[in-house]
Amino acid sequence: MIEKDDEEKVYLRLGTLLRFYRKKKGLSQDDIARHIGLSRISIVNIEQGNQKIQLHDLLDLLLLLNIDPTELFNPLFVILKNRSNQKREKNITKGLEHIDNKEDVSKILNEFWTFSNLKK
Repeated sequence: MIEKDDEEKVYLRLGTLLRFYRKKKGLSQDDIARHIGLSRISIVNIEQGNQKIQLHDLLDLLLLLNIDPTELFNPLFVILKNRSNQKREKNITKGLEHIDNKEDVSKILNEFWTFSNLKK
């Protein structure tokens, strides 16, 4: 489940990326609003991360702005992946609290992260 603060970060990042691609294409917020049938204020709010965009509107924007979906979604997954890794590390550390030697804990965590990165 996505936590509230992560959700806010995702929508803020999404809005920032959409604004970047809109400007790169030389379109105004009014142009975008007319194309997908939303108000300019909605576009402002989406770009500021204050309003969620419906999937069909997002897909329409991807087509209009000629955005490869991976260019848009990969940065969003990074936010969630970082949080997931932080939670995993916290759980592992908690599970290793019974080990007295802190160097052993550090070694186990390093081996875990090396293994996790190999699986990517």
